Amino acid sequence: MALSDPISITTSAGAQTLNGVSNIANGKTYRSSDGNTTIAVVHNYGNNRNQHRSRLDVAIIAANPFDSTVNAFYSMSTSFLVDVGTKNPGFTVANQVTNVAAHFGFYTASTNAQLVKLLGGES
Repeated sequence: MALSDPISITTSAGAQTLNGVSNIANGKTYRSSDGNTTIAVVHNYGNNRNQHRSRLDVAIIAANPFDSTVNAFYSMSTSFLVDVGTKNPGFTVANQVTNVAAHFGFYTASTNAQLVKLLGGES
């Protein structure tokens, strides 16, 4: 099963449509038409662990805060990794989904307060 193609996502730059631009054996990369937004999805299957990774890269061109007459290129990325042991059949896909959703839910519940704290350097 594959992710939809194209992917729709809303970033700080607004709504984006990302088309599939490259395929590898266990992954795919999606990119916006302007090249400023990319999602890369990769799966690594090992003898003891399976890893599922998604990375979002976002770039913008905005005014330089030190010289507003000049624009500058800024970029950031965010990623997450789900790492599951292959020797432990105790975590079904449903269990994995619940645990990942719980992790995201902790940071994004109602006002994103925990996410704001994380990005502010709190631990």
